[in-house]
Amino acid sequence: YPTERLRLEHSSAVVTAKGQPFETGVVLDGWRNSGKLYFVRVPEDTRYKWELFDDKVTEEHRLMLKQKAQEEAAVQSFGE
Repeated sequence: YPTERLRLEHSSAVVTAKGQPFETGVVLDGWRNSGKLYFVRVPEDTRYKWELFDDKVTEEHRLMLKQKAQEEAAVQSFGE
C-alpha cells in the first residue's frame, strides 16, 4: 500500500482512581511491546505526551459524528 493510505493505530488506556487527576494515572498499552502489556505512570512515559481530552473536545467529536450520520442519511435517501 502507498504510505499515504496506510494507517497504523492502536489504543491504550490511562487508568486513575476515581476523582484523581489524570497525571496520577497509569498507562496500559497492550501493543507497544508487540502484545506484551506495557504499563507506566503517566509522567514517567517518555515515549508519548499524554493529554486529557476535555469535555469540549468530546462534545466537538460527538457533533462531528452526528453531522456525518446526517450527511450519510441524506445521501441514502437521495439514492432511493
